[in-house]
Order: sequence, then structure tokens, then C-alpha cells
Amino acid sequence: MTTQIIGGILFCLWYAVIMSFFYSDLYGDPLIGIARLTFILPYIVLFFVLQRNQGESLYVWKILVLFVAIAVLTIPYQMFFGHITWFAEPGERAGILRYASLAGSLTSLGGVLGAVFFVSFFLFNGITRFLLAIIFIIGSILSLQKAAIGGVLLSLALLFWSGRLRFSAGFITGVLLFIVVTFTIFSSVSEPIRDFPLLFLKGAFGFADEQDMTDSTIQQSIIDRFTELPFESLNFFGLSSIVYGIGVFGGAGGLGYADYPMMHNLIGETFIIFGIPCSIVIISFLL
Repeated sequence: MTTQIIGGILFCLWYAVIMSFFYSDLYGDPLIGIARLTFILPYIVLFFVLQRNQGESLYVWKILVLFVAIAVLTIPYQMFFGHITWFAEPGERAGILRYASLAGSLTSLGGVLGAVFFVSFFLFNGITRFLLAIIFIIGSILSLQKAAIGGVLLSLALLFWSGRLRFSAGFITGVLLFIVVTFTIFSSVSEPIRDFPLLFLKGAFGFADEQDMTDSTIQQSIIDRFTELPFESLNFFGLSSIVYGIGVFGGAGGLGYADYPMMHNLIGETFIIFGIPCSIVIISFLL
């Protein structure tokens, strides 16, 4: 069964490469996106290797969680001591510097933080779990990324639904107190930290003043990812793109083609890159 799954995924990757060259006359050089797409191959192999040994799999997941925790901590470090020159260049949101982290580009942390936060509750206990939760919650705010905040909120909801987390009065009080004390300490040392948590949260949920609103709210972003952005992408590439796939160009900015509209929706992007048949295979593998 494992061999069949790997064979199916490799076929889908090969199909996407072929479609990328097929559409290269319309959309440009496919090699940039192909290099990024094939980067997932080692992870596929690693997944199946670790699947055979649960102990090693848990060990790797713990390393990943701790790595992301360290990556999160590099954001407040830069707020105190300035930009780390070998990191990606900072951006800006609501007039406040938005730092990259050890995880990679500006948006990398938002893509992994929610999942790692969720997994950490199954891998760690006691004070370690509590400290990691605090790091990830505060880090999601400091990152100025709606994807990071949304991922953490979704993970909290899933943890509560699964029974892994109980929102007792003591837990909530402890987390809120820790966050308030942390931001109070940060604010006394770093002026940018003093202003941005409230400003960003007000902007994220749509309560900021007009001059401070430089981005859409979290609610609107969620709606856009299922409506406006996919339709914009399909309108650009054509409806047939989601049936047959157009290769790496469907990944737009995520695969190096920033000039093309991006769905910001991994399910939709999977279909527009691989087409319907291969997308079904890939999604079945993930499930």
C-alpha cells in the first residue's frame, strides 16, 4: 500500500512538471516553480520512513515543535536588538515593522504555527506544554500574521473539541496574566511593542481607525480565501485549469510567480496545479 501511495504521488508530481512545460509559452519559465515543488520529495520519503517507527516519528515531531518555538522567539529578539541581517527583509503592516523569523520568509511562520501549536499538546505535558503554548500564542500576535493568529485560534477550538484542552478558570487566568505581564515588560524596553498589539488586533478584527487600516480583517480574509481570491485566480487562468491543472503556475507567488493571482487556499491551489484526478490522490494521501 505504501509503495502504491508513493507511486501515485510521484506520478502527480511528474504530471505537474509536464503541464508546467506545456503552459510555459503562456506563463513563463517553469523551472523556478518546479525546483520549489520538487522540494517536497524528501519530506514524503521521511513521512513513510517515520511511519514505520512511532518512537522516531514522535522524536522528529518534538524537534520540529522546539525548532518553531525557537523561530518564534527570534521575532521579539529582533524587536529588542534589531533586524537579523541574514533573515528575510522585514515588511510593514499598519505602520509597524513585520519581522521574518528563523522559519524563513515573512509568511512561513503563519503556515506552520497553528499545526505545531496543536501537536505540542499531544507531545508535551506540564510546565513545558504551558510555556510552549504561551510562546506560540504571543508569537502569533508578534508575527503580525493573520494566518498565525487564525491557526492558533483554530487549534484551540480543535483541542477543546477533542477534549485535550479544558478552559478552566485557572488556565485562562494564568495564560492571560502571563501575556499581560510579558507585554508590560516588553513595552518598558521596546517602544514598537508598546503600541502594536492593540493596534494590530483592532485592525485584524475591524475596529481600527481608517488611517490605521492597511489590510483586511481576519473575518474578511477567511471569506476572501473561499470566494474572491479563488474566483480571481480561475478567471485569470480559465475554468479548465482546475480540471486538468496548469502545473506550477497555479501556485502563483507561493511557487515563485508573484505576478499571478494567488488563491491563498491550499485545497484550491492543489486542484489548479495538479488537476482533479491527481488532487484527489494527494488529498486522499493526506487524509
